[in-house]
Amino acid sequence: MKKRIVALLLSLGLLSSLPTPVLAAEFTDLEDHWAAPYLNELADLGYLTGYADGTVKPDRIVTACEAIALLTRLYNPSEDVSARIHEDYGTFVATYVDPTLSWAYDELELCLATGILSQNELKNLRLTSAIDKELLSVLFVRALQLNDEADALNDSGVVLTFKDTTDITRDYRGHIAILLDNKIVNGNDDNEFLPHSQVSRAVMATMLVRSLEYLEAQNQTLWIEEYDGTAVEGMMLDYSGGRLVLRDNMGFQRTYSIPAEAEIVTSTGDKLLSSSQAGSRVRIQMRDGNIVRVTVYNLTGTTVQQAVVKNYSVTNNNRFLQIIDVKTKETSTLILPQTTKVSFTDGTTGTASSIGSGMFLTLIKNKSGSVTDVTASSATRTVDGVISSVTFGSTVNVYITDDDGSTVQISMELDSLPQLLWGSTSISVDRLAVGMEVTVTVVGNDLQKIVAKDTTQTVRGTLTTVLATSSGTTWTILDDTGINHTMTLSPSVTIYHNGQLVMASTVQAGDLVSVKAVGDTILSVDLLTSNGDSSRKLTGTVLSVDTRHGQLTVLNNTSQRLVYVDVDSSVTILNAATGRGLRLSDLKVDQVLTIYGSYTDVSDFDAVTILIEG
Repeated sequence: MKKRIVALLLSLGLLSSLPTPVLAAEFTDLEDHWAAPYLNELADLGYLTGYADGTVKPDRIVTACEAIALLTRLYNPSEDVSARIHEDYGTFVATYVDPTLSWAYDELELCLATGILSQNELKNLRLTSAIDKELLSVLFVRALQLNDEADALNDSGVVLTFKDTTDITRDYRGHIAILLDNKIVNGNDDNEFLPHSQVSRAVMATMLVRSLEYLEAQNQTLWIEEYDGTAVEGMMLDYSGGRLVLRDNMGFQRTYSIPAEAEIVTSTGDKLLSSSQAGSRVRIQMRDGNIVRVTVYNLTGTTVQQAVVKNYSVTNNNRFLQIIDVKTKETSTLILPQTTKVSFTDGTTGTASSIGSGMFLTLIKNKSGSVTDVTASSATRTVDGVISSVTFGSTVNVYITDDDGSTVQISMELDSLPQLLWGSTSISVDRLAVGMEVTVTVVGNDLQKIVAKDTTQTVRGTLTTVLATSSGTTWTILDDTGINHTMTLSPSVTIYHNGQLVMASTVQAGDLVSVKAVGDTILSVDLLTSNGDSSRKLTGTVLSVDTRHGQLTVLNNTSQRLVYVDVDSSVTILNAATGRGLRLSDLKVDQVLTIYGSYTDVSDFDAVTILIEG
């Protein structure tokens, strides 16, 4: 921190090259100056010296170029990042900035990369003229990555108490409020902000050092997302035990494990995550695959809504959107001017005129309910990853590990399953297994399909060893070429013998098997020869009762897989406790059944007798 302050003050010319520094008490031009206490403190710390004539010249005006160049010193990009920024912005800066300012080209390129200025703003800014205080305040807020909070304050009608508040540009008042709250700026003794006053060296030095102190207090390092990492944004759904759940701006529910060393930044100044922040906008930033910062935008009065567009119409230059709220499932009408700015998840920007049916929207609203920010994703959305877990019930949950390390939860109802494919082959939901690489496609508000990439290898041979432990079951297979393969059974493995689904316990050492595996994980097994017998008994929990087609959907309590039980009129159904005979319509969801019969095909079981156990 000390080195950075020294570097900044050197840039301002506040440090001289004199071998003997001028002490603060000897500055002849600080008497009765508003910045004297602050500059004297820096001098007492040894960070500030004056000029040979005993002055520090605190009132010398800095130009816009000098101010902006100094502002970028809050960042410390690596040489690689600086090179990539130059590649992206070097030509633009050299084209539109006068060569006499070439000393600041690197800093101006950095200011574009960090969003301190837009290209259009840089082209139209008079760099050699003085910069006024309110514009500099806006640029400070952008540099400190607090612009969203400032915009939210602007939208909520922030109140400033300066005598000259009416002189402050309305769209800048939230930015100034942010700097006031963090003690980076203040007014003069007459309670005036003087928004259009020119900025002196004393003002610039004070704001910079206070900004560094703010970052240090927040334990925050500024970095450039586009060059230093990636980010995921969405609505926070929950936080517990170090795990944060959000629904991202494409509508996928993700769970992240937040490391203890990650920076936590909130709009209310807290440095902690809690479940009370659910419903807030949240941003997770990653670098080199690691989560480095979590930002929660939890300003009072600001709300987040996520919805899918059902349909739309246009009247009087307004876009009328009929939207379905993702959380409540309620339908409402959202009216946006056609010219409303919209950010799209593919990185492009546009207007509300581009929003169409099926798109997923994340809406930020102020306390009056007005929309202040819109992020939209296309109607067709996909996510890729590897299945890490599958749980079966009336709702089937598939958990997918994405490239960013998050776990994406995909939920589907048994009575409305999407298209399920393994390569180009249709499969039943119980064939989804741990280790499969999948692509999930959502269209509008509907889960359309899950396609598993066929990356399996086939190993055929004799099972020589079966090792069962608390952590899983491992098989060793001697293939036809004499090579041993040691593999682990997936928790959701499927095992077939003569077209029937059998239990893992049926397979014994010495059996001839053909397995499909991803890496060292076995997903499915064909038992080619066996000394065992396929199971004739099924114990499971009822998930659904279809009296029309005479079928039960049951969760096998041993394998935790779905089984479809055919129940014709000849099947005997008994209450095991009373011995009373029952009908199929008497069976209820969540009852535990013992079913005798036989497997007929994959997950189909032909019942002969059904006993209700509980």
